[in-house]
Amino acid sequence: MTDEQKREVAVKRFWELAEDSLESARREFEHESFVFAFNRVYYAAFYAVSAVLMQDGRHFTKHAAVRSALHKDLIRPGLLLPVQGAFLTGPLKTGSRVTTGLPLPFHLTT
Repeated sequence: MTDEQKREVAVKRFWELAEDSLESARREFEHESFVFAFNRVYYAAFYAVSAVLMQDGRHFTKHAAVRSALHKDLIRPGLLLPVQGAFLTGPLKTGSRVTTGLPLPFHLTT
């Protein structure tokens, strides 16, 4: 398999993961599991951005790197509006209250 074919397979898989995550979010929302729905929507966006970046041969394993590339490669050049990228950088960057119900920083004491 060539590098181009491998990239195409990876892009397709990221889009599948994005679609699966979005469908899971719908199910969670229908059951009023809003924290889990938000989590799944975040991952749908994360996988979709990863697919777009992978089309250019760019792959990141850390969420912070994907968020950074989103701004550098898609928002700054004007391919996306800042509001479109806010989902990946807003709630998860400013705190985990939405995803866990706990304020950041949250540390367990022993």
